[in-house]
Parts: sequence; structure tokens; C-alpha cells
Amino acid sequence: MLTWQGESVSRLESVRLLFGPALRLRASGRLIAAPSAAGPTYSAEYELTIDESGVVRRVLVRSTSLGHERQVSMSRSGEGNWLVDDGSGVRRGTFDGAVEVNIEDVLFTNALPIRRLNLHHEAGEHTIPVIFVSLPDLAVAVRQETYRTESPADGDQLAVVRYETESSSVDLSVNDSGLIAEFPGLARLV
Repeated sequence: MLTWQGESVSRLESVRLLFGPALRLRASGRLIAAPSAAGPTYSAEYELTIDESGVVRRVLVRSTSLGHERQVSMSRSGEGNWLVDDGSGVRRGTFDGAVEVNIEDVLFTNALPIRRLNLHHEAGEHTIPVIFVSLPDLAVAVRQETYRTESPADGDQLAVVRYETESSSVDLSVNDSGLIAEFPGLARLV
């Protein structure tokens, strides 16, 4: 069980992780965000299933805000096709070959490519397509994200991994398990 507390915004994220062999993982979490300049009060629940190679297989996200309740589910086949159902219809596609899902402001999902690519232990840089789910509206889109090792974990020293999108860049502190210890300006592990 991990919990992140907001730094510059009032938010709390908690996730329960069940580890399996290799990179297999099941995650069940919740994010609660208070009103801020960035948006209204909302809560989001998520469930993810990751296979032994670190590839996301299933995702379910629910969002609740003052006037809306939404849900989106996504499943990835062994052939690389995604099935996305947001209640208004089902979309099928490869989503540019994305194997990761990043839920907006959910620190756990930023750890997925870091763990799969072992960037917390070995130097590397990867620009990858990810399926990005915005909160609280649950809009689904593909975007390019870059993860680059600035310094690998060394003993008690946390790894530093640069996370870049088209509009932002931040150095994430990452623990020895590949999980985010701090996302500056957003939240830190407590």
C-alpha cells in the first residue's frame, strides 16, 4: 500500500499493489483532488493489470465530480489491439503501439514505463506512445512521453528520471522498486 500527498495542491492518492512474477502487477487505487486553479474537486478510482513483461493489459478508471460520474475501460490483446469503452461507444485500435497508460496526475502510472524499461537502475532514454486519460473528464488520447535516466538508484540514493511531454518537463525521484517517491510540484510519497 502506497500513499502520495499533494505538495502545491490539496490531493491524496493511495494504491494497493499485488506483485506477481517478473513485472506482473495488479493495482487498485484512488485519487482525491480538492478544488484548485487547475480544476474542480473530483475523485478517481483506477484498477490496472500489468503482465509479466510490464505491459498494461487492462485498465478501468472511474471519475466523480460535482455534476458527473464517468467510467472508461480499456483492454489490450496479445496482438496489440486496444478496446476502449467509455459508455458512449467502443473504439478499437493500436493507439500508435502504446503499451502503457498514463492517468493524469496519478503518480503510480508514471512508474509503469520506468519499471518496464528499468530506467531506475540502468541509464536510458525512451520516447514512447502512451494512452493518456485526462481527469476528471476521462478523455482518451495518444501522446508521446519521454523518460530519461538522469541518475540511477545507488544504495540509499533515489534514482532521478526526467519525464517530458510536449508541454512540460520534470525530474522524478524514483525508489529502488521503480515507484515514484516525488513528482516535484505535484506530490510526494508519505
